[in-house]
Amino acid sequence: MIPAVGPRLILIDGLPGSGKTTLALALGEKIPNAKVLLENRGENPLHAVPAEEDVAEFGAIYDFSVEQFAELSLQAWRRFVESANLRTYIAESYPFQSGVRLLLQMDADRSLIWNYFAAIEEIVTPLDPLLIFLRLRDPGDDLRTVSELRGAEWHAAVRSFVGRTTWARNRLLTGDEAIWQFVSAYAALVDELLADSAIPRLELEGGAKFGPSTIQSALARHGPI
Repeated sequence: MIPAVGPRLILIDGLPGSGKTTLALALGEKIPNAKVLLENRGENPLHAVPAEEDVAEFGAIYDFSVEQFAELSLQAWRRFVESANLRTYIAESYPFQSGVRLLLQMDADRSLIWNYFAAIEEIVTPLDPLLIFLRLRDPGDDLRTVSELRGAEWHAAVRSFVGRTTWARNRLLTGDEAIWQFVSAYAALVDELLADSAIPRLELEGGAKFGPSTIQSALARHGPI
């Protein structure tokens, strides 16, 4: 094993159902001295507000303005980087699903989202970041598959929370139509941010294409262990 020369941050992100949690846990088992930060399990120092265990709505974001929430989130990132020690951190659902998505839920201005993402990129630079992005061939179809696997109760919870978002309410969208349109808007936003991102990135196929080779490819990019 090659000794660590500094802290390392692996960001694992992708759309719902892409395999983020599975990959994060698998890498946590394979990489020595790794700490896995999951979106909705246990204490997560990157969360500016608590995450619910079922659909990670982060409902407390609506207690703040978009500017306030963005700053709270960036403060959490700064504290995390300042306290990082010589180990590998694996952050699941960041920087998009547990960060950018929330600002989209709040219907934040496009420039605010861009500035927020750029700030995160700058903050994490000392941690030698790597973004592993799990891409879906058809986000809508894959989300429907996830919904079928997780059951009617989970789908109803997602439908309810998307309907409560400022984004959906501002567009008078409800029910499944709100879900599919929100996911489409979120996927397009992520693609635009990725196109301008300076964080080193490995893109892998997720969803139905996720398998042992996905984990091996991620480990190979991480480097010798």
